[in-house]
Amino acid sequence: MELTDFLQQAAVSWRERETGDERWGALLAPGQFLVPAATAKRLNLSMGDGLTRDDAGNFLAARHGFLVLRAMAKEERDGAADEAGTKTGVVLSVLPLVEIADDALTARLNLLPPSQDGGLPPFAELLARIGACGVAYGLDQEEVHRCYDQVLQNNVPVTNHLIASGNPPTPGRDAALRMEVEAGAIPGKLLEDGRIDFRERRIFVAVGKDQLLAVKTAATSGIDGIDVRGEVIVADDGADIAVQTTDLCAFNPEDGTIRATAPGVLSVAGSSFHVAAKQTIDGDVDFSTGNIRLQDNIEITGSVSPGFTVASRGDIKIGGDVQSAVVDAQGNIVIVGGVVGENSDIGAKGDVDLKFIERGKVTSGGSIHIRASAYHSDISAVGDIVGGPGSRFIGGDIRCGGSIAVESAGSVAGAGTTLAAGLHLSRYRRHAELRARYDELTTALTKLVQHRGKSNLDCEAYADIGEELNEMERELASLNLASDSERKTSRHIEKWRTKAEIHVSGVLRAGVAIRLGNAMIVVESDHTNSRIFQDAGSGDLVIGSLVKKEKPTFT
Repeated sequence: MELTDFLQQAAVSWRERETGDERWGALLAPGQFLVPAATAKRLNLSMGDGLTRDDAGNFLAARHGFLVLRAMAKEERDGAADEAGTKTGVVLSVLPLVEIADDALTARLNLLPPSQDGGLPPFAELLARIGACGVAYGLDQEEVHRCYDQVLQNNVPVTNHLIASGNPPTPGRDAALRMEVEAGAIPGKLLEDGRIDFRERRIFVAVGKDQLLAVKTAATSGIDGIDVRGEVIVADDGADIAVQTTDLCAFNPEDGTIRATAPGVLSVAGSSFHVAAKQTIDGDVDFSTGNIRLQDNIEITGSVSPGFTVASRGDIKIGGDVQSAVVDAQGNIVIVGGVVGENSDIGAKGDVDLKFIERGKVTSGGSIHIRASAYHSDISAVGDIVGGPGSRFIGGDIRCGGSIAVESAGSVAGAGTTLAAGLHLSRYRRHAELRARYDELTTALTKLVQHRGKSNLDCEAYADIGEELNEMERELASLNLASDSERKTSRHIEKWRTKAEIHVSGVLRAGVAIRLGNAMIVVESDHTNSRIFQDAGSGDLVIGSLVKKEKPTFT
């Protein structure tokens, strides 16, 4: 039977059925002539995948494969009719001989039994056709032969059968640090009942001369892969760690060891190691001491008075309060008391631990641990923000790159409280800057319209403001705030989701603004025992129930 007759017969038979398909079991080649333009029009044939047209409108095969005819669905046929006025419709496509996966690491074979118009080519030609489809590596010829024999002997199709596999790349292992001493402002000791003993710290860890502090394991190179097309897939090498040492410690790049070169107190922040003597200041930092700026670790038994500064390249421990003062550490900060005052500014490259903060600011390159409460404060951490037992966050902007855990958040009075987790903090700051500038320009535009009137806006100022607003709208729409992704911008921000969560084990008050990465909601009613997370499917924020084992244990 000729192909044109076959198409005519199929078109007629499908006038009475809603769905179905038939396959023309002759192997086609790219550019092979299939149907004249006039016949395609007369039979109401539509072109599907794997077909193309020449300049005259004739249907041609666009790839190696088998012709497949599908009856149009009823809604597709509406409005279409053949020359006799009968609604009909057939979609032609080419089932590919070989389907190569998007990552080009696998290739799968489709073979159809011989049709009335021809059989399968000789096996050697079939292999050549497979090669012409792009398979140049990893082909299992024995598996292809088994499929070939099965189709010929049993007269049944073989579809989606794996016949070639590439070798995926093996990424290198990242460099890592193995600590040989326990150091840093850890959250505390985890007790058997799940609570944390916040009195148990690891700050001011004494070390001796030549003591091994840590060992760096070097990053390894990746092993390149190869896909079924024979193309090399370049593997990512492991990421390195830049070890920094200061003062009384040294790094040996040959064996990766980090050792103390003299007795002192160890401070660790990320991959930075600092060993220095500990300076103890008995009493308060005030006019009797002046500002404190030291290379050493600092322990202050009293408080820091208003207007003073305490700065260290290591750790800082303050036995009292910080009152409208500045405390800055390259290591970790522990404040046994609290932080009070709008001029209070606490900043650490490592972790920060404090009892409470009221109308102050704290920034951490690690995590922040607030044992009791935070009132109307600006709190920012690259890691997690964790409240202790009975902790309350009321008012202010509390944001971090990790997760947030607290006992209660917000207030009955509706004080503006924002809990934001899973954020890329520098992009979030940029987002806030853009929003502020956008509001400023919108106000200016409104005043300009009021001053000149809508009919007299053909001026340079109006055009400039409009152009800047349009640019900011585009940047705001594409700025990716999720800390889990390195992509700065995306046309589809909703696809970038965060695994960070917010846990409120007590009462979450109505009016609290919640943000996880790029998604934000305002809590409409009070909730208790809440776990807020981003749905993996929709990307929407979900306020679920927090089970007992999920209570704050972030480190």
